[in-house]
Amino acid sequence: MSAEFKIVESQSSIAGAAGHNLFVLLDPAGILIGELDGLATDPSGKIISVGGNLFTSDDHLFVYVFSGKNLFQSSDPQKIIAEGTIDQVFPVWNAALQAAADINAKCLSENLSNRMNHYSVSPD
Repeated sequence: MSAEFKIVESQSSIAGAAGHNLFVLLDPAGILIGELDGLATDPSGKIISVGGNLFTSDDHLFVYVFSGKNLFQSSDPQKIIAEGTIDQVFPVWNAALQAAADINAKCLSENLSNRMNHYSVSPD
């Protein structure tokens, strides 16, 4: 049987009150190859910590691709998204990388008020 690669969704706890989901690519030995994180980013391009002002900031959400561990903890709750040979799993990972690029191209606001207004449906 071929060695199994995995894409795992993991949820890091934030102060025990919330969670931050991320995706990681693991090799057959469980070693992290890559990590995808959606993180708030200020207008200068600096990643900001969780818990900033979500209603008035000019921050944006960007998906970051890390070639090593960023926030992933192997002890966090996890769910396997894809599992199989390198030929089975890497196309899924590559699709996730393309989705990250597509999300980043939208320059989504991290401002909750802007997001609520952007996604609200007005009756016509």
